[in-house]
Amino acid sequence: MRLAAEAEKDAANDRAKARREEARAEADAVKIQAEAKKADMLAEAEGREKIVAAENSLSAEIIRMKLQLARLEAMPGIVEQMVKPAEKIDSIRIHQVGGLAGGAGAGAANSDGKPVVNQALDSIMGMAVQMPALTKLGEELGLSMEKGLGGLDLDGAPAKPDPADEPVDPETAKRIEAAE
Repeated sequence: MRLAAEAEKDAANDRAKARREEARAEADAVKIQAEAKKADMLAEAEGREKIVAAENSLSAEIIRMKLQLARLEAMPGIVEQMVKPAEKIDSIRIHQVGGLAGGAGAGAANSDGKPVVNQALDSIMGMAVQMPALTKLGEELGLSMEKGLGGLDLDGAPAKPDPADEPVDPETAKRIEAAE
């Protein structure tokens, strides 16, 4: 029994010694990994520090150039966002009735010195604001804004439909042709 107990004791000591060696090896591995990570981080910090120092030593002209380059790179995205509302525009119709009801003639339209494109845009914006009110007024007067002035007779009443626009069956069409 003594021999068995001593053998058990020696075996336990050997196992403990093996565990200690294993723990030391793991600790050494962790220490080596930590040192490697520290060296990487120090190298990265040193690189960043040199980049910042280089950027701080740039002249005003180079900084302006970099700023202009950044603006140019951002421009396509800015323009894309600016024209997004225009995608929803179905059509643009310009109806200019200058000169009616005592309005200024065509020569007066250019007297303010604005380019023709700006005049057209001003007309569009003005019409966009006025259109709902004009539509309502036209409904009250019996004028369809879709038909324009063609929707009225001279006396101001709604125009009567033209019989020539009504569909005619083939037999009636033959009789009309024979009568003519």
